[in-house]
Amino acid sequence: RISGPIDESLSKLHFLSFIRLDQNNLSTTVPEYFANFSNLTTLTLSSCNLQGTFPKRIFQVPVLEFLDLSTNKLLSGSIPIFPQIGSLRTISLSYTKFSGSLPDTISNLQNLSRLELSNCNFSEPIPSTMANLTNLVYLDFSFNNFTGSLPYFQGAKKLIYLDLSRNGLTGLLSRAHFEGLSELVYINLGNNSLNGSLPAYIFELPSLKQLFLYSNQFVGQVDEFRNASSSPLDTVDLTNNHLNGSIPKSMFEVGRLKVLSLSSNFFRGTVPLDLIGRLSNLSRLELSYNNLTVDASSSNSTSFTFPQLNILKLASCRLQKFPDL
Repeated sequence: RISGPIDESLSKLHFLSFIRLDQNNLSTTVPEYFANFSNLTTLTLSSCNLQGTFPKRIFQVPVLEFLDLSTNKLLSGSIPIFPQIGSLRTISLSYTKFSGSLPDTISNLQNLSRLELSNCNFSEPIPSTMANLTNLVYLDFSFNNFTGSLPYFQGAKKLIYLDLSRNGLTGLLSRAHFEGLSELVYINLGNNSLNGSLPAYIFELPSLKQLFLYSNQFVGQVDEFRNASSSPLDTVDLTNNHLNGSIPKSMFEVGRLKVLSLSSNFFRGTVPLDLIGRLSNLSRLELSYNNLTVDASSSNSTSFTFPQLNILKLASCRLQKFPDL
């Protein structure tokens, strides 16, 4: 491990292309002269206890591909306008004090595959030009102050991971937001103010394993969805919304489901234990605080086992006998 500050003599290495100083106690600012390294392709300075304001010009180094400043909680800055042709493939600013808005010119970064901005102070709407990032694979904007509606990602056909949780996003969720995103494995839109009904299509995404939509303002009935028996879904969290009607039967046909959290909604009707029993891989089941009745009186109830179940929440589910699990 080395400690800072970064010596001025480094500025004389004009052809420097790779700087990796992660997990050193530099306790200093990032030198402005880094922006003069015209061959710089990689700059990774995560967990270096960096301070001050990060020089904007470094973002604009034409050949820079990898920029990681994550986990520097005293480092502030903002993202500048990007030139017409940028080379950046990875930008990681998570757990810093970066703030401001994301520029529309983010779409100029046509090679961008990974964008991590979680736990910062970003605000304003997410630019609609995000739809043009055709190589985007991983996007994490969680724990910020982004506002406005959810952007469309129709051009990001390679997108695997999408986390926009714990922001101030509003508006509707539609089929068009996710149409064609066949590689998407993880969606977390929890803790926003999204509203309207849930499109059944979101449950039909062919690669989706984990879906978190908790703590929003979704309303209406959750419609039946197709291909439930072959779905790769293992986690569905719709907790703390305003959803009503019956729980769709197709939800109990998703054999790989490990986590089903539907608490604090307005679901109604009777849920027989034998229906829940189809989900033999469940480790977490939460149905509390709805208008549901869980019927454990079925004569076949003893034939269902949940060997992996470790969390069971059925408060206010009108149980007349405890299920034999």
